Amino acid sequence: RTIFQYRGQQQTVNSAQRLPGNLTLISEGGRQPQIIIVDAKGQPKIRIPVATQTNNPKAQISFARAAAPRRVLVTLPADRQIREYDLEGKVHWKWTAPHPPVNAVRLPNGRTLVSLRGDRLVEVNDEGKIVWQVTQKDFAKPYLYALGTFQVMANGNLVFASSNPDAKISRLMELTRDKKLVWSADQQIRLRPTQFQILTTNGRPIPGPALR
Repeated sequence: RTIFQYRGQQQTVNSAQRLPGNLTLISEGGRQPQIIIVDAKGQPKIRIPVATQTNNPKAQISFARAAAPRRVLVTLPADRQIREYDLEGKVHWKWTAPHPPVNAVRLPNGRTLVSLRGDRLVEVNDEGKIVWQVTQKDFAKPYLYALGTFQVMANGNLVFASSNPDAKISRLMELTRDKKLVWSADQQIRLRPTQFQILTTNGRPIPGPALR
């Protein structure tokens, strides 16, 4: 049974996040890239136009995630930027990344965690300074491939996806904040997975909304 449905108004629907009050935050790529908040019936309530330098709908916006109250973090791969918009469309903060970003979330400490298309996951403060990162250099052997999305666990650990399309390998791995590997799992793939979500740990559902 279909509980919710939204039909895109542009070329692509690139991300969706359920918000309180039966609202859903959606990013769309196309001739007019935008962020939309829709109600339970899929009707738009808020629209935020997003300026970008490319016409490629998949490279315009990869993800949009709720940040502070009435704020949205938008990831723009082609522009190599993370922007924080309010619901009126004003940009309050932005960060230009060294590589195309994939996803970004606002952490409880006020910093922003960003996965980059290169082999790097970074934490950025409000001044745009990288204060923590994990890269291939943190491993004794080649282990990180092109990074995808990630999830912050309740204990502070990070689970993230990386993939090597040439070798047709996709990898999920959990890392502590002091960069110790907890576990990893590989699978053979043909295409790079774009999203995942950890639902349970040792059979127990993870409480609260996922930070991902």
